[in-house]
Amino acid sequence: MSAIEQSKTHRLDKILYNVRRDIHLRSLEQSPFPYKHYHLMAHALIYGASGISGWSLLNQTRIYPTPTTFSRITGTTSRPFSLEKAQIPQDERIKIASGIDLTKSADQVAAALKEKVEDISTVTHVFFTGTASLTSMSPSAHISAAYIQEDDFETLKQTNTRLLENAVRAIEQIAPNLKSIILQTGGKG
Repeated sequence: MSAIEQSKTHRLDKILYNVRRDIHLRSLEQSPFPYKHYHLMAHALIYGASGISGWSLLNQTRIYPTPTTFSRITGTTSRPFSLEKAQIPQDERIKIASGIDLTKSADQVAAALKEKVEDISTVTHVFFTGTASLTSMSPSAHISAAYIQEDDFETLKQTNTRLLENAVRAIEQIAPNLKSIILQTGGKG
């Protein structure tokens, strides 16, 4: 495909996207359902936002399934991270909360979330993923915001089950409007 054809295709995609968004917004305004704007209050929390999958979720929740699905989007990381470093387009809905260490107890994770995430009690959707490298507890381990690679399967399973349990128990304590937790599974090869 030539550069001119790619440019035309890109412009057409953008036009179609805007038309779909406008139709969706108009249908919401005309809806007789009394809570038609409920989804505008949805708050996504992404554990592991500095990794490949977490970064993609942070970027996509801005626009998918619609640009108005989430009124707040919070990415968490265990290490310092910023939207500028992530190269995510400027969006006032997106915030980063660094220093969320899932190797701590659920109570400690909940306290860190309360301290670092504005309106944590409004979280409705949680995405659990992560692939950002850090030095870990043992020389053989590879840690991320929501995943630690271990050399043997049993240790890998125990370690990462504990991270998931801490994350889920923490958010359940402090987010009474929680609707869903999405878990991306898999490992690093």
